[in-house]
Amino acid sequence: MTGSETKEQQSAAELYWIVLPKYIAAVENATALSHKIAARPSESRRHYWASVLFARMCSAAISVLHLCPGSPANTAGRFWDFSALAPLVRNLVQTGLMLFYLGTEVINNAATGLLGA
Repeated sequence: MTGSETKEQQSAAELYWIVLPKYIAAVENATALSHKIAARPSESRRHYWASVLFARMCSAAISVLHLCPGSPANTAGRFWDFSALAPLVRNLVQTGLMLFYLGTEVINNAATGLLGA
C-alpha cells in the first residue's frame, strides 16, 4: 500500500463521519414526516402509492442505519461490511426515483386515466 492510498482511505473515513450525522438527521426528519401524515385519506391512487413509496424509503433508510457503524442503531460499530449496504442503497435510490416520477412528473391524459389521478 502506498502513502497516497492510505491518505485516500483516511479521507473516506473522515467523510463518513462528517456525512453520517447529516444522514441520521435526514432519516429522522423523513420518519417524523411519515408519522405526521399517516392515516390520512388519499385523494387519488397516485397519492396513495406515493405514500406507500415514501414509507418504503423510510424503512430502507432505517435499515441502512442499522448497518452504519456509529449510528444510533449500531452504536457498537462492530460491523463494517459496507457491501451489505449496496442493495439497500440501490433500493432506496430506485424507490426515490419512482416517488419522484409518481409525485412530480407530468403525464398525459391517457396515463392519468390509468392511474386515476
